[in-house]
Amino acid sequence: MDAKAILKLGELSRRGQSRGQEAVKAQDQDLNGKEKFVPLGVLEVVSGMLTLLFGTSYETSDFIVDCLENWWEDRKDQHTHIRELVINLDHAPELGSGRRQFIQRTIEFVERYQLNIHLVYYPPYHRTYNPVKRVWDILENRWNRTLLTDRETAIEWAKTMTWKSIPPS
Repeated sequence: MDAKAILKLGELSRRGQSRGQEAVKAQDQDLNGKEKFVPLGVLEVVSGMLTLLFGTSYETSDFIVDCLENWWEDRKDQHTHIRELVINLDHAPELGSGRRQFIQRTIEFVERYQLNIHLVYYPPYHRTYNPVKRVWDILENRWNRTLLTDRETAIEWAKTMTWKSIPPS
């Protein structure tokens, strides 16, 4: 599970050539992005199933646990046999075990769904171990050279990517 850096939406340059027949006009600086968009990915390592969730604020402890709850609500019927989750996380400040809000919300999640959860943290600065980081590289390649003017456009482009030949849900 990992959140990508905040994406600014608007008629902003996204590096390089346009995918269309004609070049699109974009602002060359992203200072005036209309709104913020935060993708969060939950990758089920065994099955390769990727779920992308999106927020419109910042990557906070509440946002991350809300996404975890949304993912579980969506997937729990396929995982009725599972009573234990291992959640791999990076060392983002909002995910630390010293973050009261993150731990409190995680405990509430555990109690609500009667699950055992193991939070496993990747070593600092070891991006290569986290497969969700590679998902973000694929997503960036889909988004590059595209005007992501609004949420719907960003989501539609995100749907065109695949992870291990499976589109995200």
